[in-house]
Amino acid sequence: MSKFSREITQTLEKKLEDTAHDLFDVMFLHLLTGPKDGPEDYPVAAAVLDRTGSIVLGEGIADDARTQTLTGHAEANAIIDACLDHSEHLTDGGIVVSTLESCSMCMGNTANRLGTDSLIAFVTSRREIEEMGHVNPRSSSYRDRPVQEVRLKNPELQQKGKILYGSVTRDPDTGISVVNRELLVKELENIGLKYQIRH
Repeated sequence: MSKFSREITQTLEKKLEDTAHDLFDVMFLHLLTGPKDGPEDYPVAAAVLDRTGSIVLGEGIADDARTQTLTGHAEANAIIDACLDHSEHLTDGGIVVSTLESCSMCMGNTANRLGTDSLIAFVTSRREIEEMGHVNPRSSSYRDRPVQEVRLKNPELQQKGKILYGSVTRDPDTGISVVNRELLVKELENIGLKYQIRH
């Protein structure tokens, strides 16, 4: 099986961007209309696509704080979801799309389950999270990346990433995330997206 080329076609890039927009919508809806009790997870959403980027095989959001698991990252949950119904498609390689740059565990999971010819596309980088003053929820050192990565630089996606992660604070001692929902709604309204908070 041939590896992904570093040149991502415009058609594929558009499919990845569309998926990333959908993931941000899922995350915004989850944060603003979902349950408010219990610990909050760092808000990350991910999807697994076939290698053409045409078929969504699985989706997931981070739930490691709520489930008290070490492996409950969005990418891992999306891969598990894909394995439930589409394991026959996973051996051909695939694409993971995430709202946040993947950690080394999720890169390893992608290489292990989807193959080393897979691709991870992300919107917000680890460096941007650190520049926002967050204790990096995914800090780890990468030496040899087992799969190819590409950053989606679409300006609208970048703006959504800044809004989402700019509304989160993270306690450096406990690692617990807190989303400022009022700020999130206000910033989304500034770009023409309207959501209501469930009280």
